[in-house]
Amino acid sequence: MQIRLAFAVNLASQFEAKHFGDADKYLIFEWNNHEFVLITEKINRYKNYDENKEHG
Repeated sequence: MQIRLAFAVNLASQFEAKHFGDADKYLIFEWNNHEFVLITEKINRYKNYDENKEHG
């Protein structure tokens, strides 16, 4: 069974106490029944999205 997890972090790859959608980037890991493997990093293109104009 493979499970993918996304972790919301800052640019230094550290957790911060903020909303998931406000993260600088996301680290995508996959569990392969033995270990977690980093699959990719995704920059949050929508971090500064104007939610007052349109939510989500």
